[in-house]
Amino acid sequence: MAGWPRLCHTVLLLSTVSLASTNECPSGKFDAITRTSDGGTYAFRGGLVMKLTSCGTSIARGFPQPICSVFPGLESDLDAALYWENTGKTYFFKGDKYYRFSGTTMDAGYPKSISLWRGLPSNIDAAVVWAPNGKTYFFKGDQYYRYNRADDRVDDGYPAPLTQWIGMHESVDATLQWSNSVTYLFSGELYYRYDDDQNSVHSDYPLSTTANWLGCDYSSLDEIPTDVCFFDTTTTTNVACLSGDFDAITRIHGGDTYGFKGSMVVKLTEAGSAVVRGFPQTICSVFPGLPSNLDAAVFWEDTGKTYFFKGDKYYRTSGVSLDSGYPRPISKYWEGLPSNIDAAVVWSGDGRTYFFKGDQYYRYNRETQRIDDGYPAPSNEWRGIPSPVDSAIRWSNDKTYLFVGEDYYRYNDESNVADSGYPALTSTNWLGCESSETAKSTCWAREC
Repeated sequence: MAGWPRLCHTVLLLSTVSLASTNECPSGKFDAITRTSDGGTYAFRGGLVMKLTSCGTSIARGFPQPICSVFPGLESDLDAALYWENTGKTYFFKGDKYYRFSGTTMDAGYPKSISLWRGLPSNIDAAVVWAPNGKTYFFKGDQYYRYNRADDRVDDGYPAPLTQWIGMHESVDATLQWSNSVTYLFSGELYYRYDDDQNSVHSDYPLSTTANWLGCDYSSLDEIPTDVCFFDTTTTTNVACLSGDFDAITRIHGGDTYGFKGSMVVKLTEAGSAVVRGFPQTICSVFPGLPSNLDAAVFWEDTGKTYFFKGDKYYRTSGVSLDSGYPRPISKYWEGLPSNIDAAVVWSGDGRTYFFKGDQYYRYNRETQRIDDGYPAPSNEWRGIPSPVDSAIRWSNDKTYLFVGEDYYRYNDESNVADSGYPALTSTNWLGCESSETAKSTCWAREC
């Protein structure tokens, strides 16, 4: 089993997606699974999180989502998670740090050093409160630790061998005391129900996590789930055949270029012809505070500021860092500019900032801080460019590029018309695809 997210290089489904109404099933190999004080149950894998339905048998609509969009401030690739019901606090562990949350909100002052949990090692595998004695147990490799909250330390005599949890023969990846006070242990694609009375794994287990927790209709452990395919950020090769239908594309201070789609962002190579290794990533992990599903972006090179637009708000960043005091309302600071624009660019022909919306465009005057008189104007004045424009960029070669669907156009400033030889395919020339036919058939978002 390839895991969740699946490691793949062909079909790339990279936006926030809903699996609730599809036949595609993610792997049940979790990094962590936990409850929260708001009643939710969440399973984590890599940079994504799934919320489970109240009965714990399927995925809630609208999930998976990026961890950082549901639990702001929480890292990806977690080691373990733990819910203390009497305090309403959820604890997440990664490496030598831990995080404390109230519901999905991180408490002030976190993360902190795991050394505050005296006797507990770093890089644990799983954690759970065991119902019979109310103590907290941590698992690492073939050992486990019992933590005493009254003494704030691991009990004497620990670690002890995992085999004392009778019936658990494999390492534990995640654990959960669910709302029915039953303890579940997850290992690989399988899960075990622990019988507290017998102090051993229940005789009917293990069972398939994917079938019984994630809503996949599999009748036996021999059936392998059709995993949801997400990008493998550890690959040594560039992305092949990623859709070029951007929400926005922009440069930032320092010279880097980023393309945005849904909840994901790709960083382009310096030559602008391929995706940098390790991308796509979630927008909120690269640009903290920036939302998903952007409308447009524009870079003002003289100030080093990048502006992002969504709905009736705009955001200003210095590099990848959101400036203090943002977002702000478009109507207050960009006089005459409507909400929900499609694209924005500083045109290399005159250095002015242009905005596109539907079949119209607007010219913005930075000196007067308002839209120039006579605008909006019909976008067909940009000769050779179809409407609507989805995104635009003035790139480092001082050329203006406009993106429409899967295609892009280079605009000729002297003749004021799209250059001959265009449109060209964005996936091939910006994202490193070798086959135009394959690139046309793949996408980041499920809706294509």
